[in-house]
Amino acid sequence: MKEEEKIELLKDFAKWYRVNNDSDSIVHSTDYCIENYINSLKPELEVGKWYKAKSDSIALYKGCNIETYGINCIGDWISDAYWFHDWILKDGEWTPATDKEVEEALIAEANRRAGTRVIKCLHGYDSAKLSEIEGWYWDGKCLRYMIVSGTGCIFENGKWAEIIEEPLELTLEEIAEKFGVNVEQIKIKK
Repeated sequence: MKEEEKIELLKDFAKWYRVNNDSDSIVHSTDYCIENYINSLKPELEVGKWYKAKSDSIALYKGCNIETYGINCIGDWISDAYWFHDWILKDGEWTPATDKEVEEALIAEANRRAGTRVIKCLHGYDSAKLSEIEGWYWDGKCLRYMIVSGTGCIFENGKWAEIIEEPLELTLEEIAEKFGVNVEQIKIKK
């Protein structure tokens, strides 16, 4: 029998026991024992490790009710104290994330953040475009990218590399095509 099934049986027993017994002290002590048993089944999370939820959220555990960061189930980067709030930990839904799961989630976030823009890395090689990146490496602390001329760190300790906004250069023909007009109809204001 799985632990979840045992817990459900205990809860059913507690409900039955409450209905069939008049003594409040016995009911409360039974509830207390069941609660302690359920809590003993919860895994202890290790500070400084990444965890994945059943919902596919992935986050770094810094402690209960302490601000941390991660990527939620819809792919948004979140930084707050509610990842590992005490009521969430009771669910037992967090399991240790593998380095590969962390790396994949961080690479997806890097792609979402940077798109086609240039990344000014935290340390290492100065900057790169995602299209130049030939590989990624997650060492447990820093997400590094590899390009022909070197390597750089794009994420470390909750901090992301800066995105460099480059000026957009378009020809008049490209502007006309985008807006569905003739080149002669375009007037540029300063």
